[in-house]
Amino acid sequence: MDTKKEQERDELHRAIWAIADDLRGSVDGWDFKSYVLGFMFYRYISENLTNYINKGEHAAAMPILIIPLCRMKKPSLQEKTS
Repeated sequence: MDTKKEQERDELHRAIWAIADDLRGSVDGWDFKSYVLGFMFYRYISENLTNYINKGEHAAAMPILIIPLCRMKKPSLQEKTS
């Protein structure tokens, strides 16, 4: 049973490498790796920056939701007439 799984894993490994070789074409492996790793790093940074900004926006909106309306200062008659 284990040998069958190992054989399937080896076949999958070879297929993935064959696809990667076809994808990169005549580009040197090092150049291709640099491109892919750079792209993955850019995606990681952009996703984390988006999450950071969204958390900040949610945190900034929270105090507004927590303040009860009854505590808000109502304008007095003097403020309305002046």
